[in-house]
Amino acid sequence: MPDWIVIALAVVAAYLQEHDAYGRTLWGAELLLDEGSYAIQNYAVPTHVEPAVNAIWRGRRLSTPIGGGVVMQPRLALDSPNILLDEKGTVAGVHGSTSELPEGRWWWD
Repeated sequence: MPDWIVIALAVVAAYLQEHDAYGRTLWGAELLLDEGSYAIQNYAVPTHVEPAVNAIWRGRRLSTPIGGGVVMQPRLALDSPNILLDEKGTVAGVHGSTSELPEGRWWWD
């Protein structure tokens, strides 16, 4: 699964939680929360991740950037400075384009 899908789903989940979508629709997710109905695969939570180190010469200077780890804060996408209005209708125009797909094909194919 591409990383952007996981991030998009996390942002959608944060939006639904912030607007109390589950409470307002009286949906308790009983099926998803019942491991007897829907098997959940568990993985060990990593406690350590090896960093990635690289060495780059920039002129006469050696730079050794170190990276690693992932921090995802989907609620930040909902902060007002991060919300963009579709003033020109660009997004709205794309929404209608999915109806032109051949029969039997989904928009994500």
